[in-house]
Amino acid sequence: MGIRSRIFVIVSFLFLIGISLTFVIAERDLSIEFRDQIEGELSKQARILQQSLQPYLIEIDKNKLKTIIDQYAQASKSRITIINTNG
Repeated sequence: MGIRSRIFVIVSFLFLIGISLTFVIAERDLSIEFRDQIEGELSKQARILQQSLQPYLIEIDKNKLKTIIDQYAQASKSRITIINTNG
C-alpha cells in the first residue's frame, strides 16, 4: 500500500468519524429541543385547563367538575386527572 493510499484511508476514516460525531451531537440536541417543546406545550395546555376549571375547583362542586372533566377528556380523547393540592 503506497503512501497516497494510506493518506486517503486515514483522511476518509477521520472524515467518517467527524460526520458520525456531528450526527450524534445534532440528534441529541434535537431530541432535547423536541422534549422541551413537548413539555412546554403540555404545560400550556395544563394552565389553560386549570384556568377554565378554576371556578369549579374553588366551589368544590364535585359532580359538576366530574361532568366537565369527562367532557374535556372525551373531546381531547385523553385521560384527565385532577390531583388535590395535598396529594
